[in-house]
Amino acid sequence: MLGRIEESFARNTRFVADASHEIRNPLTNLSTEIQSILRRERSPDEYRDALASVLDEVRRLSRLADGLLFLSRADAGKGA
Repeated sequence: MLGRIEESFARNTRFVADASHEIRNPLTNLSTEIQSILRRERSPDEYRDALASVLDEVRRLSRLADGLLFLSRADAGKGA
């Protein structure tokens, strides 16, 4: 039984590490994009393109958060 508990703990630890990595990527992309936008004045079209890129990353983060919430609920036995 102790072995199963240790295995479950290790699996949860890997999951948290993987989830953290998946969340850090879009956050890094957002930070880089925003810093780039703020470095100099841009044309309205450039601002629009940059904001579209930022919005894509926000949507990616939202999907990740939704997936984590679903997994959390499923793990707690509550379903979707």
